[in-house]
Amino acid sequence: MSIGSFALPIPALIFMFGVAVVFTMGWLMEKRHGSIEADVLMIVAAGLIAARIAFAIRFLPQYRHDMIAVLDIRDLGFDPLTGVVAGALMTGWRLLRSRKTRVPLALALTTGLFAYGSAQVLRNDAPAPSPIPAVELQSLDGTSHFLNTEGLPTIVNLWATWCPPCQAELPAFERVQAENPHVRFVFVNQGEQAETVRRYLAGRSLHLSNVWLDPTSSLAARIHTAGFPTTLFYDANGRLLGTHLGPFSTATLHDALERFYP
Repeated sequence: MSIGSFALPIPALIFMFGVAVVFTMGWLMEKRHGSIEADVLMIVAAGLIAARIAFAIRFLPQYRHDMIAVLDIRDLGFDPLTGVVAGALMTGWRLLRSRKTRVPLALALTTGLFAYGSAQVLRNDAPAPSPIPAVELQSLDGTSHFLNTEGLPTIVNLWATWCPPCQAELPAFERVQAENPHVRFVFVNQGEQAETVRRYLAGRSLHLSNVWLDPTSSLAARIHTAGFPTTLFYDANGRLLGTHLGPFSTATLHDALERFYP
């Protein structure tokens, strides 16, 4: 989902949907059983804070150059298992603490978990992804290329110079590309001219390999992307392993590399 230039990854949307269902159930039962809003907020906050702290500790080397970035949760760097454990512990404490709201809280949380799980099942039942699209692209010097893996694990990033989340993540890609020569990174600019892209990269002192142009945005149309930046992870045979909608930080990009290319 894309709101203006801000892209929301599907997992984040599903989580927000589950939380919204919990609050809705709480609101429906409020007159009869009392409000559970404070309980739900504490459970969600405990899970998110614990998950963020665990993620930051795990990827501390990536945050060391900018510790303030630990507080910037827009990169959606969370440790799910830690978050679930912390949320479960907080849930148990809140259920034991208040007899009046015990039943509505348990019912609302159960309904929210069911909604979350159902959305995940629907997401996982999506049609099998097609292989890497063999679209024709151009390098900054005008040379034509067909998108392929060249026998290497390949990350394809769709971006544009006017896109603030794209601007935010490119320095992270620059660092990670330099650190991982065994992975092929391809940066496909959507709908812009070579001079615009060259001027932008030079102005930001960005040094990226494999910056290609897609003047007609044909790749975005082929993969039906909902917004920018969109990042595609392929294995060496061109099989799609996963997609990510929204910006990466250095830490979350390292996390993705560990998941897709262990």
